[in-house]
Amino acid sequence: VQYLHSEYDSFTYYLPNQGLPPVTSCGYSPTTQQVNGSTIAVFEVDCSGKPGLNSPKWSVNMFAEQTIPLGNYQFVLAADGRYRSSAEIESNFSPFFKAEEAFVANASLTFGPDDEQWFVTAFVNNIGDVRRLATTSLVSSVNVQIGNYEPPRTYGLRVGFTLP
Repeated sequence: VQYLHSEYDSFTYYLPNQGLPPVTSCGYSPTTQQVNGSTIAVFEVDCSGKPGLNSPKWSVNMFAEQTIPLGNYQFVLAADGRYRSSAEIESNFSPFFKAEEAFVANASLTFGPDDEQWFVTAFVNNIGDVRRLATTSLVSSVNVQIGNYEPPRTYGLRVGFTLP
């Protein structure tokens, strides 16, 4: 279990002023900057006091494993889960791009001999198919924000062996 209280003491940056206000929940004010001898209009964006990026206040990780012997063979049941509270994931602190709280669970069942010379594992990752926003990127040339999500539910089989 982890509790994290993060806050920027000072976090100021600049965005081009193209006539429309920036999409941010931070304070901003119009100003100018000198770039290569030219004066350009910008917004000074001040996100001081905002929480750290990708820093959920609460995180909980869990794991359990049980081995069930069956003669010279064994089954191994494993399950894990991770809870994260909501988190800001982009520097504009836009209300549209925030990772919501989520709990993701995974499980597997492995069968093989107890000397572990080979195994077959059936697994399911992200059992609840939780789609939490992971990252965003700004394509500034067209002013488009792109978001990436964490992996969806996946499942399958793994087969492995140990070489002599």
